[in-house]
Amino acid sequence: MDCQIKYEKIKALFPAERESIQTVLDGDIIVPDIKPDMDYIVDCKVDAYITDENVYEGRISFKGRADVQMIYYSYDEEKLCSLKTSVPFEDFISAENVDLSDVAYLSPVVENVEYRMLNSRKAYVKCILGVGADIQKMKQQEVAVSCGCESNIFVKTNSINAKETVSIVSSAIKIIEELHIPSSKEEVDEVLLTDAVVSSWECKTADGGIKVSGRIKLDMLYASDTENSAETVSFDVPFDGFIESRGVSPKDSVCGKIWIKKYSVNVYTDNDGSDRAVSADFEMGIKAEVMSEKNILVIEDAYSDKECIDAVKEDFDYMIMAGKTKPVPQ
Repeated sequence: MDCQIKYEKIKALFPAERESIQTVLDGDIIVPDIKPDMDYIVDCKVDAYITDENVYEGRISFKGRADVQMIYYSYDEEKLCSLKTSVPFEDFISAENVDLSDVAYLSPVVENVEYRMLNSRKAYVKCILGVGADIQKMKQQEVAVSCGCESNIFVKTNSINAKETVSIVSSAIKIIEELHIPSSKEEVDEVLLTDAVVSSWECKTADGGIKVSGRIKLDMLYASDTENSAETVSFDVPFDGFIESRGVSPKDSVCGKIWIKKYSVNVYTDNDGSDRAVSADFEMGIKAEVMSEKNILVIEDAYSDKECIDAVKEDFDYMIMAGKTKPVPQ
């Protein structure tokens, strides 16, 4: 019996695998001429950032940067001083089953840091960097939804609600925020160490794109201008932006990741003549999947009271949307 089967396509991302690599970064950090001699190292902090990534057949290539911040003490000046440098890195993760249509979420982790003073003008830094890739595979499947036959055929159907990927958003937004150190704290002589993390964030769909908002926690350790001591100050930096993506509507859902690609902190003199004004620049990376829920009436079986039907059944996988929750910072 010849029947015209009508199919409907479902295209969605599926969790696939996690791959990772380790790499070693090392190098010397030089004390510039404008700074005093180094007598001993107080601390050293290394942060790693992924700045670019690409998915190819069988591998995921990436580029990034390791920012080194070192604090040392000078007996001659009787003060704490800082050294800063950036080390670029580039590598790839082998993933046998990955292809161009797949999506990878990369996470760099500084697993270990070693440092030592070589002489009064030079120090050595070595770190072990791990980069993990959570891979999601794009699958497109066809399911039977109706059949047209000359004879009288009865079909058994089942209604399913399947996740369908509307679009993949990958972009960046820039934030510039002017901050001020409160008068209860000392003025800044030199910024020693900074740390910035995304403390909260949220993505919402809108007509033609997604709205992004959240907050960054910025901590700063600095040498005081008057008392030759260290002070700390924290800032709560809000951010928001809109990323365009065709075909997105407010009824869709979104899930993804927001991270800091790079940032800089500069202190300058305010209107009162005090070194308390802070300019903070951030570049945020955003990668997200926009999803919709698709209701499909799928044919599960077919039979006829007039003749024998040879029905061939095939299993298929589909993702469901179980609910909406606020995303957890990565």
